[in-house]
Amino acid sequence: YAALFIDALNKVKLSIESMEDGASRYTESWYEIDSLYRRFTFHYRKATHVTLLKDLADEINLLYSNRFLLALGDLWQAAVDQSESWNLQKRQAHFFRNMVQTKFLDKSNKVFVVISDGMRYEVGHELAARIRSEDRFSAKLDYMVTGLPSYTQLGMASLLPNSELQITLNKSATVKVDGTSSAGTDKRAEILSKISGSKGTAVR
Repeated sequence: YAALFIDALNKVKLSIESMEDGASRYTESWYEIDSLYRRFTFHYRKATHVTLLKDLADEINLLYSNRFLLALGDLWQAAVDQSESWNLQKRQAHFFRNMVQTKFLDKSNKVFVVISDGMRYEVGHELAARIRSEDRFSAKLDYMVTGLPSYTQLGMASLLPNSELQITLNKSATVKVDGTSSAGTDKRAEILSKISGSKGTAVR
């Protein structure tokens, strides 16, 4: 995985023309560098004699930090700076409408949404591949961009059906969905049942 990582990093050409372009390029190919880095790190930490691989691990970490993360961060920041708003097409705030309501509920189909906080795109890519390999299921992968500011409470609320999200000015920064607090599973279940006529709920 170290060899594959170095080879991939040597071949990649990092450039971003816009936020949309950056998101597309990452999800089309750049995610593979994150994947190879994760796999190397996983096996390195499980190795019986990690000291034998320490020099290699140090080199991989430096390459990842300096030639990928730092470079990509600088390019992304430049794309953000030239944008007038955080207004990408695939936004988390549109999740319920586009991925749940239109595709399932409007057709009277059931749907289960499993939420995992902070799952990296490249991990989702591997999960989709494993599901497809079972030969009994199909799986498609797509991305959505978080709202700002990016924190868990707002992200959870953004996935619910909503016309307006409001951050309350208190220590917990609770998010209201169309005037209703979205803090906790019970509150999210209440919001879902209002929209779907008591057929929708949230569970831990």
